Amino acid sequence: MVSICTGAFVLAGAGLLNGRLATTHWRYAASLARQYPRVTVQPKVLYVDEGEVLTSAGVAAGLDLCLHLILRDFGARLANQRARMPVDQLAQQAGMSRRTLIRRFHADTGQPPMRWLLEARLSHARELLESTDLTVEAVARRCGLGTPANFRTLFRKHVGVPPSVYRDTFHPARRSRHRTSPS
Repeated sequence: MVSICTGAFVLAGAGLLNGRLATTHWRYAASLARQYPRVTVQPKVLYVDEGEVLTSAGVAAGLDLCLHLILRDFGARLANQRARMPVDQLAQQAGMSRRTLIRRFHADTGQPPMRWLLEARLSHARELLESTDLTVEAVARRCGLGTPANFRTLFRKHVGVPPSVYRDTFHPARRSRHRTSPS
């Protein structure tokens, strides 16, 4: 079961999100949490994969969720091929060339679309490493960063440390284990 944007309200209303993590458009996240207290709303993520039930933050994040489903079901090669196509489709829907879309996107965000997407995925990965005990494989899958090996390589290249070191540094439970008691 998959919902995009405010479709999470339908799944929550049907009880399908009870006891699960979920997301919706940031503008409606507080309302979802208020109306459905048995749902753990994650307002700052692109999408949430709870196995049989998946939710995306907004319509654009729905593209990431769909790419994640392709990655999960068919592998990184096909997912990467499809990932290149949304830029062309967005340009077509916006009535502009791919080059113009990329130039305008860059002007508004300071980054080309695929770089922005990578940064968003790495930000999501950092949040999961800080707040959950998910395996590296699960974090990679939820963030759309491919295999654990690919995720480790990208994370180290862009964040500067491996995911395990990042988690040991920033996860509250792990951080407290590394503190020494005063003598």
